[in-house]
Amino acid sequence: MVYGRPEFYFLLSPSVFKRYSSKPIIDKKYYKTQTILFQTIFDVELIKTYPRKAFYPPHISKSACKNVRFKELKEADDKYMVLAKVVGRRDILNHEGLTEDLLKPYWYFVKHHTLSRKNFVIPMLEQWIPGCGPHFIAQGYTIFTQFGDLTPPQILRLFLKFISLPEYNDSPFINSMESRIAKLLPSLQITSEDSIIEQSESNSSIDFEEFNDKEN
Repeated sequence: MVYGRPEFYFLLSPSVFKRYSSKPIIDKKYYKTQTILFQTIFDVELIKTYPRKAFYPPHISKSACKNVRFKELKEADDKYMVLAKVVGRRDILNHEGLTEDLLKPYWYFVKHHTLSRKNFVIPMLEQWIPGCGPHFIAQGYTIFTQFGDLTPPQILRLFLKFISLPEYNDSPFINSMESRIAKLLPSLQITSEDSIIEQSESNSSIDFEEFNDKEN
């Protein structure tokens, strides 16, 4: 990073920490788009755990989680908090990697291809650039490689190779990305301070149903 590496220390609920620190194989049910995007830019490390009862205000447990998969996370949220260290990755935003002008294309690349962790890498990329498969086979991928099996650094390298192909600028990927962003822009307009406060309050606690957006 040009201006140094930002370093943060956060107290997080276990469910939030799991959301952003998951790994593709061992934590596959929690490994989502936002996990990949976050870990592309930041390294996250668990420093220590503290009893939840040591914090004020007291934690009010929500109703029993209906999804058995996330019951363990809900129970953990009731018991303790996580002190996490978050540091900007050393290799991010350099001239050979993910530069500022590539942030939007990279966001869309990850968002589109990880809607399901079972999406196959080469068939998905050939929807944008027909016949591009051999470029990625040469890098060690097969027709059976799935996006959900790749780490964030691997997905970033895949993206950088994809945009380096001569056919990229004429591919439908760019128009698809711009169309998607245009649809999102109206929903990102916040016109008053009250709406900012309201949004902050609504996002202050974890909603376990967010994890269950699509079965991967």
